[in-house]
Amino acid sequence: MKKIWCLFHIAQDYNQPKNNLVFWWSHKPSSKSIASSISVDLSHPDGMQRVEDILDGKENDGYRLEEVEEGSELL
Repeated sequence: MKKIWCLFHIAQDYNQPKNNLVFWWSHKPSSKSIASSISVDLSHPDGMQRVEDILDGKENDGYRLEEVEEGSELL
């Protein structure tokens, strides 16, 4: 099955869904793509660390990157 990369964001609202889609890509995005999507300055060390965390599969400031298979249910 086809897979896509999804960037999700949770804003810490008590009634917000767990899988709030922000962007999606057909291939794993670059750090520049992620930074542009969430308005982060890669020339700043904190910005670079934030983006690297997201690309490494860690949640950072409510953002997370996940590879999703077509037709799969997000839990």
